[in-house]
Amino acid sequence: MRRLICAGAALAVIGCGDSGGVHWGDPELRVLDGNDQVHVVAVDDSLDAPVTAQLYREPQSGGISLRIGPAPLHAQTPVQGVAGEQVCAVPIGDNGLEPWSPCDITGTDGTALFWFEPGTQAGESCAEIRASVNGQRVVTDMACATVYAGDPTLIHIHVDGRPPIAVSAGDTIDIRELVWKSFDAFGNELSAGDLLAAPDSIVTSAWFEIGSGPDYTPVTTGWEMVVPDSDGYTIHEDGTYRLAIQVWLQDMAPHHELYASTVFAVTP
Repeated sequence: MRRLICAGAALAVIGCGDSGGVHWGDPELRVLDGNDQVHVVAVDDSLDAPVTAQLYREPQSGGISLRIGPAPLHAQTPVQGVAGEQVCAVPIGDNGLEPWSPCDITGTDGTALFWFEPGTQAGESCAEIRASVNGQRVVTDMACATVYAGDPTLIHIHVDGRPPIAVSAGDTIDIRELVWKSFDAFGNELSAGDLLAAPDSIVTSAWFEIGSGPDYTPVTTGWEMVVPDSDGYTIHEDGTYRLAIQVWLQDMAPHHELYASTVFAVTP
């Protein structure tokens, strides 16, 4: 009868010890919850949920292994949590998951809890989770999150070094037609589509003269800009003056200043 009670409890992930002829295998480690999260990069931000790992033993289990889980049919497999042992998380690479605290001690059910701050580069961000029992290291594996780029903070209009675009004073320029690339605050390249969907009401733009430093005047609201006349600008040997533009999205923060890199050769 005791064996049947123990088996039933084990099915609920409660260990019964080595009594009644049950022989527990070597410790194994698995991630029970919080793996494969999705995250949009932000400053000083963490994953939405913690990652829970479990150090445990299975009856008649052989070898030592790590499984990112849940392991197949783990809910139907009787296990015994290994309590009081240290489990640690280490970021993998420069863009890895950074634990708030590198190690945790397993509870009575063998679980350890980790909060992670993911890397800032779009793509996969991972950490190795490892444990040792009685000085013997448990084979390790990874817990990962998928990182997506954040809000656009920087745009380039065409390519730096490109020949100046010829325009005339009084021409109207739609900045959206010139956008080349867009990036978030961490340099992740974005599709320009979301950026260009911003309404005119939150867009502020200004002309400035190349070589004299931006003074951001005159200031315009909206994506369309009228080329200013030559008053106050330097006329070059070819009879043109050279301008560039700066653009801001007013309700996008922090640091949502959009830089336009193309030079305009303006004919008075």
